[in-house]
Amino acid sequence: MPVKYFSFDDVDKGIATQFPSTKVAWVTGNNVRITPGYVSKTLGKSLVAAVPSAPAVRAAFTFIGTDGAVRTIVCCDAKVFAYNSTFASNVDITPSPAPTGAATDVWQFDLVGGLPILSNGKDAVWKWTSYAGVLTALTGAPTWAKRISSCMNRLVVSNLKESGYTYAGRVRWTEPGNPENWTLDTTNKAGRHDLMSYQGGTEAHANIKAQITRGMRFSSSRSEGCGNPISPRPCGISSA
Repeated sequence: MPVKYFSFDDVDKGIATQFPSTKVAWVTGNNVRITPGYVSKTLGKSLVAAVPSAPAVRAAFTFIGTDGAVRTIVCCDAKVFAYNSTFASNVDITPSPAPTGAATDVWQFDLVGGLPILSNGKDAVWKWTSYAGVLTALTGAPTWAKRISSCMNRLVVSNLKESGYTYAGRVRWTEPGNPENWTLDTTNKAGRHDLMSYQGGTEAHANIKAQITRGMRFSSSRSEGCGNPISPRPCGISSA
């Protein structure tokens, strides 16, 4: 289902434009999502009512499953639902334990080897193995990851926590086509790289703010650090 983006200036003129207090108070919810400077909604849908209590929808991801069916995963703070292509029905696919996010936690989604992967950046990284079942934790994944994407059919995560420690500048990737194999070995099936030294003082405070895949390359941007390109890894990792 396509998503339309409207700038606030286009849709919110206010009763009296010179008085900000007369403008609309925007709220993220239903099928309306707020991004900096824009409000977006799914075209052709006036409302996505996840449950009768209508919790705020933080993100919605539409994909074609391995069975050829179109589905949309709708993420709320403590609930996750899967809708059919017409939004006529939904199934509760909330994992156990349930998500504990809030409005400031960013949901992210990707497909790796056909497997839907989700993260809210606060709780576990989840997978949706069976369309008839609920989300479950991704085997071997970090405790949490604030950024996820795919590159050359690998799952790439960054700004993460593992083994009890937070690595805001670490990038980790899986074996191609197998997002549950994180093993680092001589066959180069999976790997990791730190964008700064965690023994190096102020650089250890830098953190990955965003990541993007461009063709065969994966790039990340961070808040601090030298910004020098890193030697190519399996995903052509570089920093900015």
